[in-house]
Amino acid sequence: MTHYTVIVFDDGSRVDELVAPYDEQIEVAPYVKGKVTVDDLRNFLNHYLADVKPYDNENPLNIKTLEELIKENGENWNGGRWVKNAKGEWEEWSRYNPASKYDYYNEEKTVTKKGLPKWTPFAFVTPDGIWHSKGVMGWWAMSWDEKVDGVWDKEYKDAVENYTGKFTILDCHI
Repeated sequence: MTHYTVIVFDDGSRVDELVAPYDEQIEVAPYVKGKVTVDDLRNFLNHYLADVKPYDNENPLNIKTLEELIKENGENWNGGRWVKNAKGEWEEWSRYNPASKYDYYNEEKTVTKKGLPKWTPFAFVTPDGIWHSKGVMGWWAMSWDEKVDGVWDKEYKDAVENYTGKFTILDCHI
């Protein structure tokens, strides 16, 4: 739950189009996110079985036993996200947009260079639709993989100087 500023190098007519590929809510074609280890599977099952005790008749949450889960899910686990491939290896599959940067945004205003904030935003999007950012923004304003301040400031200022149109300021949320 973080709000951060993104400048879009656009007069406001293509903002939705330029930032659409970075929407967290887009489902993409299924892809292998990575391998699932035996420890991952064991931890998932231990967590599931430790937090809730499967009872036969006194089961208001409809919690299932390990045997029922295996019978029901077979080679698919964790809501179909964990699947055994043809080689018998566990894989984690996802439809989450790996390019996501926000879950929603509000357009604040469209301005000329004079109206840009004096401070450097966390990210900007160029007219070709490429997202540039200081780092990776997460919840609670936690960010990582950040560029050194001087490097990021120069990258942003160079982009502002090279772009002659208007700018749309977004308040993005993640």
